Amino acid sequence: MRALPCLRWAFLAVALVGSACEKQEIEGPPPADHGPAPDPSDDPLGARLHGYGFERAPAYAPQLSVFRGELRQGQVADHSVVLIGTRCYVVAAVAEEGMADLDVTLIDANGSPLMRDASAEDSAIIGLRSAICPSVPGEYRIRLRARAGGGAYAARLYAQDII
Repeated sequence: MRALPCLRWAFLAVALVGSACEKQEIEGPPPADHGPAPDPSDDPLGARLHGYGFERAPAYAPQLSVFRGELRQGQVADHSVVLIGTRCYVVAAVAEEGMADLDVTLIDANGSPLMRDASAEDSAIIGLRSAICPSVPGEYRIRLRARAGGGAYAARLYAQDII
């Protein structure tokens, strides 16, 4: 019968430790500097891309180039980027209202697709669920495809140093 009070104390200790653990927050990397957003009245697509990138990948810093173009349904556009082995990357893209489904694919130097966005939306992002951290630095291509509809798009590469 003496074991029963000890079990109560053990249960209480586990419950207290468990509740203390629940209150701790796991901190991720701090947000990167995304710079000022473009003025939506001057550049609505650029402002939307800025907000989308900050919302979905806040710890990744936007790289210099914003890739822009127009696509009709079924068309593709490729943009070359150099990825290095000391960084991980995210690719984000947004389209005008007329494009209902914009796809993004990352293609390696051999022409093999490495990662593709599978959503059916006018925005796309790759590299969040499965990191794009190249073991082989080199030239890659960001391929954008208008699956449904058409119009202008804007895409950007975001990077984070590997710690």
